[in-house]
Amino acid sequence: MNFNSQKRYEDNTILVVGMLRTGDANPITAMYENLVLVLIVEKESGLIVNAQFNAVCKITDEFVASILVGRNLYTETEFLCDQIKERYLGASKKTLISCLKDARNKIAMCFNN
Repeated sequence: MNFNSQKRYEDNTILVVGMLRTGDANPITAMYENLVLVLIVEKESGLIVNAQFNAVCKITDEFVASILVGRNLYTETEFLCDQIKERYLGASKKTLISCLKDARNKIAMCFNN
């Protein structure tokens, strides 16, 4: 393990993973078994500090991150889902939305938010 002594994320952040199996016709299935959305979130506020998912193309990951980062997972989940519905025209749109909701639900279960 390569440990970087510079701290990138504050102590008030958490990492949460939303995950769902992709459909057989999805290009992600050729590379990965599941679609995985990883979010770094400020625990108290719900602000999404960083986001990444295992897209086939880097630009796809960057585009999705641009929708999510800077938004609030606790109070804007439906808005974020709507943004993905309207702006992300990829085969994994529904799976990505489910991953976002899965991540939100995991936080709610752990911290009663």
